[in-house]
Amino acid sequence: MSSISIYLNSKASGGNNKWVEEVQKQLFRHDILLKAPPSKEELYRELENDIKRSVDHIFSVGGDGTANCILQKIAKTNTKLLIIPCGTANDLATEIGMGKSIKSLIKAFQHKTYKRIDLIEINGKYMATNGGIGCAADVAGKINAYRSGIFGFKGLMKNLGATVYPLIFTKELLIGDLKQYNLKIKSSEYTEDLKTPLILVNNQSNLAGKFLVAPHTKNNDGKFNVTIFKHQNKKDFLKCAMKILSGSYPYSDKNLVSFETDSIEIEEANGGNLPFFGDGEILNQNSKFNIQVHERAFSVSALLDDVDYSNSYDLAQVRLV
Repeated sequence: MSSISIYLNSKASGGNNKWVEEVQKQLFRHDILLKAPPSKEELYRELENDIKRSVDHIFSVGGDGTANCILQKIAKTNTKLLIIPCGTANDLATEIGMGKSIKSLIKAFQHKTYKRIDLIEINGKYMATNGGIGCAADVAGKINAYRSGIFGFKGLMKNLGATVYPLIFTKELLIGDLKQYNLKIKSSEYTEDLKTPLILVNNQSNLAGKFLVAPHTKNNDGKFNVTIFKHQNKKDFLKCAMKILSGSYPYSDKNLVSFETDSIEIEEANGGNLPFFGDGEILNQNSKFNIQVHERAFSVSALLDDVDYSNSYDLAQVRLV
């Protein structure tokens, strides 16, 4: 029997009641605690108590933002994460094959198959999927503001799903000027002072579900991808962005710089504060970001390609990759 704490995000756009009921039904033999902390501070206190009690599993019921909050506390511990995807993009759940299927979740948990995943640290905050600086961070901030401040926007997000991000992103590009950010980039692979509308930091290949931003990036190799958009006019940037949003990658775009690294420093040239978004949330606002990878920093329940989930399972067998 496993000890499980299930954390609910009541604000997640995908809803969660049916998921929780089914999980409780399927895993009734286990020691399950259901929690819905009213604030981030209370969430962190509950997680710290779980870690002290050596809870086996944390179930995150929500989106990438909910999982991100949980990872801040369980990173580099023995507590394992299982994601029940009820958010907008659900990038991490999609990447590890845990899409919106209760059968997938139960199979992975019952067979005890896990994947060890890298975390990217940005000024003391962890990120598991994708993030960056520039116009995409501005869009992430606006969407979160719309969700809390505009009546009905949460329902719209539920209906649109991950497509809400490219829709808002495209709208902002079409109606506004292409804002440039003066940044200083320092890493062992690439160093330059430049102007850019967007820098992405990627721990996986896809962003917002299906947009290919880093085709060769993996989340368990001790590296992360940095993609710099050096476009100086809206037309060229839009052309590049639309190709990515169509599911392709602009390999021939000379204004695109992409490389793999394990650490990088990004600084605003004039000392101004910039927002850094990650896992769909604004993680930090600063003039300088020290970014590094923590290799295989946490365990998450995942469906593995080489496991036959149709067969009976041995509860003593654990697969960790």
